[in-house]
Amino acid sequence: MNDMKATPALVVDEAVVRKNIEYMAARASQYGLGLRPHIKTHKTLEVAAMQVEAGAAGITCAKVSEAEVYAEAGFEDIFLAYPVVGGPQLARMERILKRCSLSVAFDSLVGAERLDELGQRTGRPVEAVMIVNSGGGRDGVASVDAAAALGRQVRQLDHLNVIGVMTHEGHAYKAANPSDIFAMAESIGRIVVDAAENLRHLGFDIRRVSTGATPTCWLAPPAEGVTEWRPGTYIYNDVQEWQLGIPLENCALRVQAMVVSQPAPGRFIIDAGAKTLSQAQHPDWGLGMVNAPGDGRVVSATEEHGIVEAEEGQFRIGDVLEIVPIHVCTAVNLHDWVWVKRDSGRCDHWNVAARGCVV
Repeated sequence: MNDMKATPALVVDEAVVRKNIEYMAARASQYGLGLRPHIKTHKTLEVAAMQVEAGAAGITCAKVSEAEVYAEAGFEDIFLAYPVVGGPQLARMERILKRCSLSVAFDSLVGAERLDELGQRTGRPVEAVMIVNSGGGRDGVASVDAAAALGRQVRQLDHLNVIGVMTHEGHAYKAANPSDIFAMAESIGRIVVDAAENLRHLGFDIRRVSTGATPTCWLAPPAEGVTEWRPGTYIYNDVQEWQLGIPLENCALRVQAMVVSQPAPGRFIIDAGAKTLSQAQHPDWGLGMVNAPGDGRVVSATEEHGIVEAEEGQFRIGDVLEIVPIHVCTAVNLHDWVWVKRDSGRCDHWNVAARGCVV
């Protein structure tokens, strides 16, 4: 598989990946924060190892099956930033706990009780982090007061050790500009900091106050009292990040696709469809930006066909286009590996080791 002309393919520029790692590590160090990057974007062992080597305190996973992949590979500090309540998942977590340090998120009494039961079975308390909704409307207790209420409910659980609070500020992607990002980072941070203070007043030893979304971590300072960042997309970046102010040259991954047909003027068919690019869409750029702003956009896709809109004469059948994905995380999860372009000019590949880990 050394033929880089075999399309479609995901191609990663290793030098840009390393630059992105160094940038985020330096920012976290500047503010005295721990960095626990989310592996959901790259899902590779190689990139996670680079992040740890650059000073990351550990890694963040979303699903138990992801954590299994990294625990088996020897990663020693894993945070499962997802409320786990299913019996089969908890049984698998029991095996992970024998391999590494594992902390787990929760946002309900039921979730806390399940983790407490896991602690009883293993003979040691489970380290837990309470999820607080900071405006994204996904999981998490609804407010600072709700965090305190849940804290009062769980403080009698002998095999649960609540060590932190977390949020995911996914709603930061709705910001109109970098100034909005600054304001959102401060307000989001204040919510989790205040929730942490409420839990400390109840007697919990809260050591981890964790936020994480690439736009806020890349562009804005943390609120005072935040101790940790968990960005994920920064490793590759995509159209969403670029539109919020992250330079295009920091987009480390491109989808290479070939023009295979031109059925009408200005309408080009490429061999990368929804099974390559994913269905993530942007109002300005469709399913992907071709080459650079102004060169074209992927306006729609079926499973194996992408439809590119561009100026007539811009491309010819047989041309290989480079597409910046709208949401790189979902695109990567569709592929078994990514090609790696190195400074030496040599091409290699990284296996997407945690691909399809949905349990």
